[in-house]
Amino acid sequence: KSKSNIPADKSTNPGEEGAATFPPKKDDDQMAGLLAAAIDSSSYEIVPVVMPMRANKFIGTSLYIDDAGRFKELPVNSRASQLAQKDIRGDAFLLSNHDDPALDEWKRVDCSTDTFDTILKNPKPTLDTSNNSAMARATMLRENDAKVISPEAAAAGLKAKADGNAFFSSGDLKAAIQAYSSCIEATEGRADLCPNETEITGARLASVLNRSLCYGKMGDWNRAEKDAAYAVMLDGGSVKGWFRLATARTYLNDFAGAEEAIVHCEQVDDSKTAASDISQLRTQITTNEARLEAVEKKKYAKMFS
Repeated sequence: KSKSNIPADKSTNPGEEGAATFPPKKDDDQMAGLLAAAIDSSSYEIVPVVMPMRANKFIGTSLYIDDAGRFKELPVNSRASQLAQKDIRGDAFLLSNHDDPALDEWKRVDCSTDTFDTILKNPKPTLDTSNNSAMARATMLRENDAKVISPEAAAAGLKAKADGNAFFSSGDLKAAIQAYSSCIEATEGRADLCPNETEITGARLASVLNRSLCYGKMGDWNRAEKDAAYAVMLDGGSVKGWFRLATARTYLNDFAGAEEAIVHCEQVDDSKTAASDISQLRTQITTNEARLEAVEKKKYAKMFS
């Protein structure tokens, strides 16, 4: 498979010296063997540039940096440095692979000049392996991408969501929360591998949104805010998600955060169905701000009286 070479201090415009080059077309197996031999015979630092995730169809790209450049103090490679977001000396190259943990699939794929140009124009923060928090998040996402939702789990999740709706309608918020939580747990994983993906994805999002609503009705605004934030992460176009996030932040006195969520809500609410609710929420924000300011003034007045 092809790789994109990034020579130091040379042009990367197609047709010019230093452009991303590719080996002559040969049998894929032969090329893979040559590539593996070249990597095994040299010492490289490997920097993950694009992690293989569901959003990019599990195509990951890494930057391979020849250690000799650092030891020999070769010139700085500005393009490789931009990709890795740190100083890189000497030559480097990009390799891409398809890595789907749920299907246990791994293979090299072409890393074209288009891939290189796209990454160079929009470099993403590379994974800092020394950052425990970043590594924990990456591990969690990876584990979620590796989890297959069984037909039994999917059916149980859909039933739990329906049970949650029934409990909510009857006013039993605690039982509703428990049922929605069961749905969220049962539908965690690769819904894209299920024949009823849309139904499962919709049930999961609805359960997160409804659980947020339940927490809000119980006055647990911290958990309501957390679920609403998760809902908009699942679906950035969720009007209900953004509105509930704004509501929770309003009652947590995070007025700037509430306004930010309202702006997002207005942007995704094409039919303006939430316009009236948004207007009322903005009035509530003004009321809460005034009330909080009055409490603060009273508290400081007592301190200096």
